[in-house]
Amino acid sequence: MNITDKMGGFLSASIIPLRDIESYKSNGKRVDLVLKSEVEVLDLPHRNKGISLNISETNDKNGTIYNINLQIELKNNVDIDFLPFNQCIALVMDSLGRQTVLGTPSFSLTATKKMQYAPEPSGFTGEVITIVGKQPIHPLNT
Repeated sequence: MNITDKMGGFLSASIIPLRDIESYKSNGKRVDLVLKSEVEVLDLPHRNKGISLNISETNDKNGTIYNINLQIELKNNVDIDFLPFNQCIALVMDSLGRQTVLGTPSFSLTATKKMQYAPEPSGFTGEVITIVGKQPIHPLNT
């Protein structure tokens, strides 16, 4: 299942390291996410239509698991060290202003950064951030 909004993409993507989360509460429909007071959300400057989210379901004996794969093509190279960010939660916002939380403190996501080179001169060359993980509940809105 490829998740996008009806207007053709996501407006923003952000990463929050688990160490920066004060509290995470879910009622099964929405998430209340509170950050520690001195922390800001790390917004990622992405290319136009550079956010791709794929959520697939896997059924096993323990129930449904949602596999999350979020790719963000960055507009500019970003100086981020992902070693401390390996345990994170991601946020994506669609064109209607709905913000979806990907990952939970118990089922966190992992972020990696790599260079992407275009095969032709007119193609995209830059950094791509990939955020992957699994969680037992469908991603919820804030």
